[in-house]
Amino acid sequence: MSLRMCAWALVVLAAVALVACDDKDVGSAAENGTVTTAAVGADPSPTSALPYVATSTTIPIDFDAAVAEIKDALHDAEGDLCALVDVTARPLNVAPQTEEQAHVVVDMIVGMVESMGRVAEPSDTKIYQEAAARLEDQAEAKDYSPEWLSSEMYKALDDPDFFKASGRLQARYQAQCPQATTGN
Repeated sequence: MSLRMCAWALVVLAAVALVACDDKDVGSAAENGTVTTAAVGADPSPTSALPYVATSTTIPIDFDAAVAEIKDALHDAEGDLCALVDVTARPLNVAPQTEEQAHVVVDMIVGMVESMGRVAEPSDTKIYQEAAARLEDQAEAKDYSPEWLSSEMYKALDDPDFFKASGRLQARYQAQCPQATTGN
């Protein structure tokens, strides 16, 4: 579990997996109903808090179902630190292809950040609210571009106060949640 939690500040990004295909791959993806993805999350190196791209896998395409599953789990985890961290660690595995889909993903991630603020120490709540607002503002300024989402979204959360608040939340998670120590 220590690898999974080493960069809690960016665990929200683990909720998004980005499609790693170019335009020529889209036709074959549509024909066989699969797409190659690369999960984006926190670098497992204990000394880095930067996002990285993990190895690719092939999965079925079903954007709406994947988003709905995570949103439902996020709703069910509301107020429960342990469950919330588990939800934010779930990869979406399907990248948004349109501005509308990118907007849905941004809204979902904003909801995750806001939920983190509700389980954080009261003194950190404003930090999470500001991070969520910054993410939403930057996404809107970029017209919810899927390209922005895949390449620059993490910059909206690149804030020292957010990292510190997330570190405090990570410490609480590790102290309070059985899965933090058992790896389940």
